[in-house]
Amino acid sequence: MVYTALHDKIIRIDNAENDLNFSRNLDNEKNLKIKTILCYPLKNSEEKTIAVIELINKHEGLFTNEDEEFLALITNQISRLLSQSIENERIHLKYNRILLLMEVFYHFFIIFISFFKFIN
Repeated sequence: MVYTALHDKIIRIDNAENDLNFSRNLDNEKNLKIKTILCYPLKNSEEKTIAVIELINKHEGLFTNEDEEFLALITNQISRLLSQSIENERIHLKYNRILLLMEVFYHFFIIFISFFKFIN
């Protein structure tokens, strides 16, 4: 999973027990025997890896090229949704800042009008 994140590479491990890059600590931490792994990078709109999707222990057999292609479709959709969500949050924050500025200006205007009435 770390390799996928650092190198933007799809990793498919058919026999985790015999793979030198596989950390056996994961077996112990999750209380399961990991046999097969498919890791796929999740990229943002700038094509930078922002997360990794990891599938473990295919129900029957080994992970295939078709599994990779299917995972590519899923990660593309997730990336789009995530990007849209981030953009919506940015818009929401800008909107809230504008509302706050409007409120500040409103209070400033009220104080200004009150002061103007006071000096007249």
